[in-house]
Amino acid sequence: MKIGFYNDFRPCIVTDDGIIDITNEVKHMDEGSPQLLLEGIISSFEELRPKLEALQTSSKVKPLKDIRLRARVPRPGKVLCGNGNYMEYVPIDPSTPPCLIL
Repeated sequence: MKIGFYNDFRPCIVTDDGIIDITNEVKHMDEGSPQLLLEGIISSFEELRPKLEALQTSSKVKPLKDIRLRARVPRPGKVLCGNGNYMEYVPIDPSTPPCLIL
């Protein structure tokens, strides 16, 4: 199950055919920002799973052409990158341990 946001950062389930709005199922978690709402969905996912699975089977899918998908993690606090991602096929002699860029 893929959780995302659309239009004005309304929460949704993203499917191959479109999205299913889950705003009513998670409105009690809305703290005013998409970041905090996503944290609430993640921390309560086991409790929400049956409701969301029921929505997936019974709700009408909104086509992707009718909505605007937003970032799945709005305004992340950190982005982690590793130098190994860019040197996979470049031989380095002597080899060096990978490092992380924070």
